[in-house]
Amino acid sequence: MLGLNSIQIIGNLGGTPDLKFLNDGRSQVVNFSVAVNERWKNRDGDPQERTTWLRIVDFKGVGQACAEHLTKGDGVYVEVGARAVDGFKFSGASLACSL
Repeated sequence: MLGLNSIQIIGNLGGTPDLKFLNDGRSQVVNFSVAVNERWKNRDGDPQERTTWLRIVDFKGVGQACAEHLTKGDGVYVEVGARAVDGFKFSGASLACSL
């Protein structure tokens, strides 16, 4: 059986993507954060909400398109094959990943 190994993130941009050039002057890196909101009701029926922040780093051309066309608050969908992810680092309620 074939498997699926991907990560999907749906949320809103926490700020305008930050585009920077590396020392070689040609390579680009884009940083942005995505807020993922979860809503549910507890056992007593009271509404609950939690926001998880994910920091995204992209070293490829897709990041440039994000920097040019997206702004704070925009809804985004990020999907990447898990093999492309360098690693995850948990820091409190946030998750950092590099694409």
